[in-house]
Amino acid sequence: MNTTVERLPLPLPGGHDKVLLHSCCAPCSGEVMEATLASGIGYAIFFYKRKIHPLKEYELRKNENIRFAGQFGVHFIDADCDRDNWFERARGMAHEPERGVRAAARYPGLMQSECNWRKGGGSARMTEISKRESFHQQAYCGCVYSLRDANRHRVEGGRERMQLGVKFYGDEEPATD
Repeated sequence: MNTTVERLPLPLPGGHDKVLLHSCCAPCSGEVMEATLASGIGYAIFFYKRKIHPLKEYELRKNENIRFAGQFGVHFIDADCDRDNWFERARGMAHEPERGVRAAARYPGLMQSECNWRKGGGSARMTEISKRESFHQQAYCGCVYSLRDANRHRVEGGRERMQLGVKFYGDEEPATD
């Protein structure tokens, strides 16, 4: 289903005419990509997720990003996987909660634009785009510690451990011709 979405034009920080968009995964970035394009802003996707584990998950997230960016002719920059570097930066933080100090260690020295894309209908658009594109439905942030903690929580709740790369948005909906 193709829905017309009305958006306010996005302002660019510092009067720039292009941005480099760091994308963790296509489900999180889909609405950001479409809103940026709708505002006439030139951008490139920068995929640098050294923490994603296992490699199968990393490749799945990267390839979805490439596929989605390619639909719009957006340049994709693949910084490739560098787990050793991430583990070095995350040393001593294995038991920190998700979105804590371990997360802050990911992007030292980068200037970031603060925008909560999930507000104002962005979260619903993210889900809509994910279903339309049949993106992989992720159950953890991607790091080995989050996978460990999510599986521990599932087992403690009487559920099976996660099976990676098998659940996609839209799977629950019947196919239409």
